Amino acid sequence: SVPGGGTSIELWLPAMATDVNAEDSSSSVVTPLPAQQEGAATLPPVGDGRLILVVDDETGVRSVTSGFLRRAGYEVLEASSGAEALAMVEGRPEISLVVMDVMMPGMNGDEAARRIHV
Repeated sequence: SVPGGGTSIELWLPAMATDVNAEDSSSSVVTPLPAQQEGAATLPPVGDGRLILVVDDETGVRSVTSGFLRRAGYEVLEASSGAEALAMVEGRPEISLVVMDVMMPGMNGDEAARRIHV
């Protein structure tokens, strides 16, 4: 991180193979690929139970992100908008981290983050 320059992160997700039936492209079967590293799927949780707020207007993205964090040992709250996130942070000072989408309708993630930070 550099002040005023933003932050870069890497997020590693398990690979999945998708088999699509050529005759019926609306159906697909998703099969997990073998782990690239020995024991990758059985790593112990690293979280210490701290509370993280996940904010995204897309239910699927919010759900997947929250699931990864819960499996890592964190407590997770979810919000579907910047305004909802702002209200939650104001009412829950124990929130340690906010993971937020930038592109959301209404109050976007950038505006919500500015208001939360102040």
